[in-house]
Amino acid sequence: MTSPQPTNSTSQQAPVEQSAPVEQPAPIEQPTPIEQPTPVAQQAPVEQLDKPLAAPHPAHLPQKKKGTGKAWLMILTFLGGGTWLALFVAGMVTLGGVPFSVVSRVLATPDTRRALFTFRATHLHDLMNDMGIEEEIKQYHSKHIKDPVELDQHIHQVLYNWTRYVGENYVVGPRGKLIPKTYDIVDEIYECPEC
Repeated sequence: MTSPQPTNSTSQQAPVEQSAPVEQPAPIEQPTPIEQPTPVAQQAPVEQLDKPLAAPHPAHLPQKKKGTGKAWLMILTFLGGGTWLALFVAGMVTLGGVPFSVVSRVLATPDTRRALFTFRATHLHDLMNDMGIEEEIKQYHSKHIKDPVELDQHIHQVLYNWTRYVGENYVVGPRGKLIPKTYDIVDEIYECPEC
Protein backbone atom coordinates (compact mmCIF):
# COMPACT_ATOMS: atom_id res chain seq x y z
CA MET A 1 0.00 0.00 0.00
CA THR A 2 1.19 3.21 -1.02
CA SER A 3 0.04 6.50 0.21
CA PRO A 4 -1.83 8.68 -2.20
CA GLN A 5 0.11 11.56 -3.62
CA PRO A 6 -1.47 14.91 -4.15
CA THR A 7 -2.62 15.23 -7.68
CA ASN A 8 -2.75 18.94 -7.84
CA SER A 9 0.73 20.22 -8.47
CA THR A 10 -0.36 23.79 -8.67
CA SER A 11 -1.39 23.97 -5.07
CA GLN A 12 0.63 26.42 -3.20
CA GLN A 13 2.35 25.50 -0.05
CA ALA A 14 2.50 27.94 2.88
CA PRO A 15 5.96 29.38 3.36
CA VAL A 16 7.73 28.08 6.45
CA GLU A 17 8.71 30.86 8.79
CA GLN A 18 12.14 30.68 10.19
CA SER A 19 12.37 31.37 13.91
CA ALA A 20 15.21 32.77 16.00
CA PRO A 21 17.95 30.32 16.84
CA VAL A 22 17.20 28.23 19.89
CA GLU A 23 19.45 28.98 22.82
CA GLN A 24 21.39 26.12 24.16
CA PRO A 25 21.14 25.52 27.93
CA ALA A 26 24.17 26.55 29.96
CA PRO A 27 26.53 23.73 30.64
CA ILE A 28 26.21 22.26 34.12
CA GLU A 29 29.17 23.12 36.27
CA GLN A 30 30.99 20.20 37.65
CA PRO A 31 31.40 20.24 41.45
CA THR A 32 34.90 20.98 42.67
CA PRO A 33 36.62 17.94 43.97
CA ILE A 34 36.84 17.66 47.76
CA GLU A 35 40.35 18.00 48.98
CA GLN A 36 41.60 14.85 50.50
CA PRO A 37 43.56 15.05 53.77
CA THR A 38 47.29 14.97 53.37
CA PRO A 39 48.63 11.53 53.99
CA VAL A 40 50.55 11.15 57.23
CA ALA A 41 53.76 10.56 55.35
CA GLN A 42 53.55 14.04 53.76
CA GLN A 43 52.74 15.97 56.99
CA ALA A 44 55.35 18.08 58.79
CA PRO A 45 57.51 16.22 61.28
CA VAL A 46 56.59 16.49 64.95
CA GLU A 47 59.70 18.59 65.67
CA GLN A 48 58.38 21.36 63.45
CA LEU A 49 55.02 21.35 65.23
CA ASP A 50 56.70 22.05 68.58
CA LYS A 51 58.15 25.34 67.35
CA PRO A 52 56.41 28.41 68.79
CA LEU A 53 54.00 30.11 66.49
CA ALA A 54 54.55 33.69 65.45
CA ALA A 55 52.83 36.30 67.61
CA PRO A 56 49.37 37.17 66.32
CA HIS A 57 48.89 40.47 64.58
CA PRO A 58 47.80 43.23 67.03
CA ALA A 59 44.59 43.70 65.08
CA HIS A 60 43.59 40.15 66.00
CA LEU A 61 44.17 40.58 69.73
CA PRO A 62 41.21 41.41 71.97
CA GLN A 63 40.93 45.15 72.35
CA LYS A 64 40.83 46.80 75.77
CA LYS A 65 38.17 49.45 76.13
CA LYS A 66 39.73 52.87 75.88
CA GLY A 67 39.34 55.22 78.81
CA THR A 68 38.65 52.62 81.49
CA GLY A 69 42.01 53.26 83.18
CA LYS A 70 41.36 57.00 83.23
CA ALA A 71 37.88 56.47 84.61
CA TRP A 72 39.22 54.40 87.50
CA LEU A 73 41.92 56.97 88.18
CA MET A 74 39.31 59.73 88.35
CA ILE A 75 37.09 57.66 90.66
CA LEU A 76 40.00 56.93 93.00
CA THR A 77 41.06 60.58 92.95
CA PHE A 78 37.57 61.73 93.90
CA LEU A 79 37.31 59.10 96.63
CA GLY A 80 40.72 60.01 98.04
CA GLY A 81 40.03 63.74 97.83
CA GLY A 82 36.60 63.32 99.40
CA THR A 83 38.04 61.23 102.22
CA TRP A 84 40.77 63.79 102.92
CA LEU A 85 38.23 66.64 102.82
CA ALA A 86 35.98 64.83 105.29
CA LEU A 87 38.92 64.25 107.65
CA PHE A 88 40.05 67.88 107.26
CA VAL A 89 36.61 69.28 108.09
CA ALA A 90 36.34 66.88 111.04
CA GLY A 91 39.65 68.20 112.44
CA MET A 92 41.51 64.89 112.03
CA VAL A 93 44.08 66.26 109.53
CA THR A 94 45.44 69.72 108.78
CA LEU A 95 46.33 71.66 105.68
CA GLY A 96 50.04 72.31 106.10
CA GLY A 97 49.69 72.35 109.88
CA VAL A 98 46.64 74.65 109.88
CA PRO A 99 43.33 73.15 111.09
CA PHE A 100 40.06 73.65 109.19
CA SER A 101 38.64 76.05 111.79
CA VAL A 102 41.56 78.45 111.26
CA VAL A 103 41.44 78.20 107.44
CA SER A 104 37.71 78.90 107.41
CA ARG A 105 38.08 81.90 109.76
CA VAL A 106 40.92 83.39 107.72
CA LEU A 107 39.09 82.96 104.42
CA ALA A 108 35.80 84.23 105.85
CA THR A 109 37.29 87.58 106.92
CA PRO A 110 37.77 89.95 103.96
CA ASP A 111 40.81 91.75 105.42
CA THR A 112 42.75 88.58 106.21
CA ARG A 113 41.77 87.03 102.87
CA ARG A 114 43.01 90.12 101.01
CA ALA A 115 46.27 90.21 103.02
CA LEU A 116 46.82 86.48 102.38
CA PHE A 117 46.33 86.69 98.62
CA THR A 118 48.37 89.89 98.23
CA PHE A 119 51.28 88.39 100.22
CA ARG A 120 51.42 91.13 102.88
CA ALA A 121 53.00 88.98 105.58
CA THR A 122 53.30 91.52 108.40
CA HIS A 123 49.75 92.83 107.95
CA LEU A 124 48.38 89.26 107.80
CA HIS A 125 50.29 88.27 110.93
CA ASP A 126 48.95 91.29 112.84
CA LEU A 127 45.37 90.52 111.74
CA MET A 128 45.76 86.88 112.73
CA ASN A 129 47.14 87.88 116.14
CA ASP A 130 44.10 90.12 116.67
CA MET A 131 41.84 87.18 115.79
CA GLY A 132 43.69 84.81 118.14
CA ILE A 133 44.73 82.50 115.30
CA GLU A 134 48.16 81.72 116.74
CA GLU A 135 46.60 80.60 120.03
CA GLU A 136 44.04 78.47 118.21
CA ILE A 137 46.78 76.71 116.22
CA LYS A 138 48.80 76.28 119.40
CA GLN A 139 45.81 74.73 121.17
CA TYR A 140 45.27 72.30 118.27
CA HIS A 141 48.91 71.14 118.18
CA SER A 142 49.38 71.01 121.96
CA LYS A 143 47.56 67.65 121.93
CA HIS A 144 50.46 66.14 119.97
CA ILE A 145 53.46 68.25 120.95
CA LYS A 146 54.03 68.37 124.72
CA ASP A 147 57.35 70.26 124.81
CA PRO A 148 56.56 74.04 124.95
CA VAL A 149 59.74 75.11 123.10
CA GLU A 150 59.13 72.62 120.31
CA LEU A 151 55.44 73.66 120.19
CA ASP A 152 56.30 77.38 119.90
CA GLN A 153 58.85 76.70 117.18
CA HIS A 154 56.37 74.47 115.32
CA ILE A 155 53.62 77.14 115.42
CA HIS A 156 55.99 79.82 114.15
CA GLN A 157 57.20 77.44 111.43
CA VAL A 158 53.60 76.80 110.28
CA LEU A 159 52.89 80.54 110.21
CA TYR A 160 56.14 81.19 108.35
CA ASN A 161 55.31 78.51 105.76
CA TRP A 162 51.93 80.12 105.03
CA THR A 163 52.63 83.82 105.45
CA ARG A 164 56.42 84.15 105.19
CA TYR A 165 56.31 86.14 108.42
CA VAL A 166 59.34 85.56 110.64
CA GLY A 167 58.65 85.98 114.35
CA GLU A 168 60.88 88.42 116.25
CA ASN A 169 62.56 85.61 118.19
CA TYR A 170 63.47 83.50 115.13
CA VAL A 171 65.74 83.58 112.10
CA VAL A 172 65.37 81.61 108.91
CA GLY A 173 67.94 78.85 108.67
CA PRO A 174 68.89 76.59 105.81
CA ARG A 175 65.98 75.19 103.75
CA GLY A 176 63.51 77.66 105.29
CA LYS A 177 63.61 76.21 108.80
CA LEU A 178 63.12 78.67 111.66
CA ILE A 179 65.78 78.69 114.36
CA PRO A 180 65.57 80.55 117.71
CA LYS A 181 67.81 83.65 117.72
CA THR A 182 69.10 83.01 121.21
CA TYR A 183 68.63 80.43 123.81
CA ASP A 184 67.31 83.10 126.15
CA ILE A 185 63.94 82.69 124.42
CA VAL A 186 64.10 78.96 125.12
CA ASP A 187 64.62 79.59 128.82
CA GLU A 188 61.84 82.20 128.77
CA ILE A 189 59.38 79.73 127.21
CA TYR A 190 60.22 77.04 129.76
CA GLU A 191 59.69 79.49 132.63
CA CYS A 192 56.38 80.78 131.24
CA PRO A 193 53.54 79.30 133.32
CA GLU A 194 50.92 80.05 130.63
CA CYS A 195 52.89 78.40 127.80
